Amino acid sequence: MKKKQLINFMTLTAVICFSSCDVVEDFERRMVKVDRYEKVSLYLSKENRELKAQVSQIKNDMQVLKSESNYLKSQLDKYEGKNKRARSLASVPDWKKKNDLVQYSVYKWSPEQMLSMAEKEFKTKNYEKSAQFFQEFSDQFPTNTHVNDKFLFKAGVAAFESGNHHDWTLKHLDKLVKNYPTSKLYRGAKLWMALTHLKMGDDQKFFSTVEEFRKKYRNTDEWSILSHHYETIVQKYKRN
Repeated sequence: MKKKQLINFMTLTAVICFSSCDVVEDFERRMVKVDRYEKVSLYLSKENRELKAQVSQIKNDMQVLKSESNYLKSQLDKYEGKNKRARSLASVPDWKKKNDLVQYSVYKWSPEQMLSMAEKEFKTKNYEKSAQFFQEFSDQFPTNTHVNDKFLFKAGVAAFESGNHHDWTLKHLDKLVKNYPTSKLYRGAKLWMALTHLKMGDDQKFFSTVEEFRKKYRNTDEWSILSHHYETIVQKYKRN
């Protein structure tokens, strides 16, 4: 009986010992984990403080840049305010300053409206207004399909008849001559260009066109117009 009790006691002691060992090992593992977590926590805490410091510095830098930007903007606004009126006036053509009958910036005409106005004023022989609408149309809608040989011819004639825009006449008709060499209006465009040169006092260019018509287009309506004055033109040119 005593022997059996001794064995049981030894067995119990071994179990307790083994159990205690497991507890100790588990405790040690837990301590290692805790230590590792503490180190990680300390590292993250330090990194967080550094990031906060960087964010604070960035905010300060942004504030400085914002202040500099506001200052520069205020200086630029002052400069723009002083020069805006001068630049605006300089960019507006003289004819618009004096007598702008189109006022595109105010009415924002559509291409159809502008063309209709130009044609209407041309038919009623209000050539100044017609010329302005044709010119503004070509400026605002240069690639519009309506800018063809007929458009350019009427624009050129309207400008000529207005008596104020010889540069527009030459611009429109020269474009017609260059871009539409087979147009029925080709010779008429050259005739009106010649008359424009005459009005501008460029007798040489005028006489050059007259000679071209005499040699190439003697059986045309355009030559019939010029031929009645040919001798007078020749004598005047020779005297000069």
